[in-house]
Amino acid sequence: PLVFISHSHSDKVLARGLCALLRDALALGPEDFFVSSEEGRGVAPAANIQQSVQAALSSASTLIVLLTPRSVLSRWVWLEAGTRLGQTHMANPLFVCPSARYTPLLGPIGEQKALNLDNENELVELVTAVGKTLQRTPRDFLSYKPALSDLAATAAREYSVTRERRAAAVSWVKRDWLAVALAV
Repeated sequence: PLVFISHSHSDKVLARGLCALLRDALALGPEDFFVSSEEGRGVAPAANIQQSVQAALSSASTLIVLLTPRSVLSRWVWLEAGTRLGQTHMANPLFVCPSARYTPLLGPIGEQKALNLDNENELVELVTAVGKTLQRTPRDFLSYKPALSDLAATAAREYSVTRERRAAAVSWVKRDWLAVALAV
């Protein structure tokens, strides 16, 4: 693969959006991506997971690390990012977050810049950075604008403040309901 997208499987809709954007912007095919949440684009059945991931990581020119509240809990995401940061002969990983609210997730590697998926200008910056690493000139902006807008909207929807509040309220209600059910 040319592009390795490190992410939590629960963020596969964002990973899919990243692939769509880069396919449209840089004329990449599905085979150019290692995306573990996509069937046929990750570890093959019966293969050694760690060996497959390490092989794909060492051959991919670009590593994009999708940092979300879900992915920062994954040991694989940090292993993949750390492995690439330790390879001085390879391009540094590109870190992306759903929005600026999540840049603190960079934590121990906070000196790295994170691009925000809900910001169309920063998505253009991501396309440019990946194009530079792959030595490909991005297509005309209008040819990938729909995929760019879709990804920005998906990121804003998946990690909106309203959605987070709703999830917290549901969690609180479930917890209280469980406490009442156990008390009875």
